[in-house]
Amino acid sequence: MSGASYGTPGGSLGENEDTSWAANKAVAEVGRIGEQIVGNMLTDLVVTSNGAVVLHDLSMPAHWSKANIDHIVITGSTIIIIDAKRWKPSTYYTLGSTAYRGLFSHFKHAQKNGMGHAADSIQTMMSKRQLHATISTPLVAVVATGPGFMSTHFLRFPRAEVVSKKGLAVRVRRLIRDHGPADQAIVDAISTLLKDSSAYSAPSRSVPTGDQAPTTHTSVTPASKITSNVTFVAGGIAEDETNHSDEGRA
Repeated sequence: MSGASYGTPGGSLGENEDTSWAANKAVAEVGRIGEQIVGNMLTDLVVTSNGAVVLHDLSMPAHWSKANIDHIVITGSTIIIIDAKRWKPSTYYTLGSTAYRGLFSHFKHAQKNGMGHAADSIQTMMSKRQLHATISTPLVAVVATGPGFMSTHFLRFPRAEVVSKKGLAVRVRRLIRDHGPADQAIVDAISTLLKDSSAYSAPSRSVPTGDQAPTTHTSVTPASKITSNVTFVAGGIAEDETNHSDEGRA
């Protein structure tokens, strides 16, 4: 059984989408590329796995929130929420409860609790549907906007962990190895959050005869749905965050 990918990375940041949260279209484009970078890597990891699933560009279950969820990987009954950020090369760090970039330049984008809200709303959704799911620590994957030194080693996100591209790949690969094929009931539930509802169709299930074990057929998002030619780093933007710089959304 192969893995599957649904949705379009950065899909809600396209030219015809509402990007009023951003200072301008260029800022939205920075965020879109960041989501594509992370999404393409996750798709490559998942489609070659033994039945894990990744979904891109999802709405928050909480109706009061206008935030989106960039990526969700499902392996076994474990849900991994991933936020993508694309920031200027620099040193990012946290002192006390304040995040900084460079020489004590206050960096508010790393202080919102958007990932915590996403985890809580997904957990509530699973409970309402009476599905047993484990929400893994959300991951913030940071991508650089260009060449230069990039460090997020001492950056702390509320209720989330900041990782590099390599770190994200290692973490997701290990979780997939440990937990195996995605729980289909959980995939079906999470798929209802896809902003592009046409991106998902539940895999067909054959009816077993005699001692024949049931089989599941999982489709993979066509390559045309995935945008390549992009590069990587780590981060995300909180639900009520408004960008007034060249940073991308998460």
